[in-house]
Amino acid sequence: MGWRNLIVVGAICAVAMAAVVDALRGGQSAEPVASSASANKSADRGDRLEGPDVPAPAALAGSLVLADQDGCRLRVLSLAKVDLGDPGPTTGCELWASPKGRFAVVTTERTGARRPRQLALARLGADADIVTDLGQAVGVPAWSPDGKRLAWCVGGGQTVVREVGTGAERRAPGCSPLFASDGSLLTLPAAPLDARLLRDGSTLLRQAALRSGLETDPDTPVQVMAFDTAPDGRIAVSLLVFESTGSEVFLELWRGSQLESSFALPKLFARGNFRLGGLVRFSPDGHELAVGFAAGEGTVSFVDLRLEQVSVRSVDQQGFAWSPDGVWLAIAKGGRIEIYGEVRDAPVYSLPVAASGLGWIPPPEE
Repeated sequence: MGWRNLIVVGAICAVAMAAVVDALRGGQSAEPVASSASANKSADRGDRLEGPDVPAPAALAGSLVLADQDGCRLRVLSLAKVDLGDPGPTTGCELWASPKGRFAVVTTERTGARRPRQLALARLGADADIVTDLGQAVGVPAWSPDGKRLAWCVGGGQTVVREVGTGAERRAPGCSPLFASDGSLLTLPAAPLDARLLRDGSTLLRQAALRSGLETDPDTPVQVMAFDTAPDGRIAVSLLVFESTGSEVFLELWRGSQLESSFALPKLFARGNFRLGGLVRFSPDGHELAVGFAAGEGTVSFVDLRLEQVSVRSVDQQGFAWSPDGVWLAIAKGGRIEIYGEVRDAPVYSLPVAASGLGWIPPPEE
């Protein structure tokens, strides 16, 4: 077992401990946590946040985009001013901010992560508002690195790719869309047991390659649960294997066409029947990997692939986001937003804001 196996297994063990605690609590749904008094004060209007754990103005770059706890209204928290902007449009409590910060995709209804989402494109800033309805999506949408395109699955094995500037749309094969750092579109085939990864409609990783790290019968059905890519081209894939004795999830780490490691994850489920391995996500710099059940649902652990250690163990979150450079990590939990620095042993800042969904966008371009 290589070092990557060891560090990720350590993260999984931390997630497992939290999942057991969660089960003992009765598996309650992860509902948004009530705001503290100071958070309510800030939620009433655009207001500067204050307190000993709040960063000084401009200590951090960019802004946090969030859905607040008072109607899940879209809001932007400027880190330059440490000011929570005025409430924007009401959302369904889920959001995906553009990497360039001008727009965000939001849900318009609360439907649950396993049901089709009704999406809309929202403008951020002083004139925040819904720009246009995007229709229903299966799964979550994805932004291109330059913020000029977004993609979402409409079912039937088809993904819509929309040019934000013109509104022009085209269809691409596959679902679970994700843009790689070079701008290419990665998707999964429509057939659930067609375990391949597609790039712009062509096969990037074949089923035989994905099976190469498994000690199973070659006829055993497999399915890709989740995947993500790092800026340097590394790929993390969680693979569901349907054994006769029960299904098992394997986490694979790839560098190009070379498999670096593959190992089984504990058979664990979080609230809402989400399975461990349903979420794998690289930080913007590729140095960190989040492993969990689902974004905004259940516990997530963060693994530092550069330092070969678990960086943040098992946090029950309503959303998380890295700073655009990957140095800082913000996690919405327990009615606050905690921000971790380059050393992740404890949060550096704690903002008195209760949030559902979280994004970190760069400062406005000059």
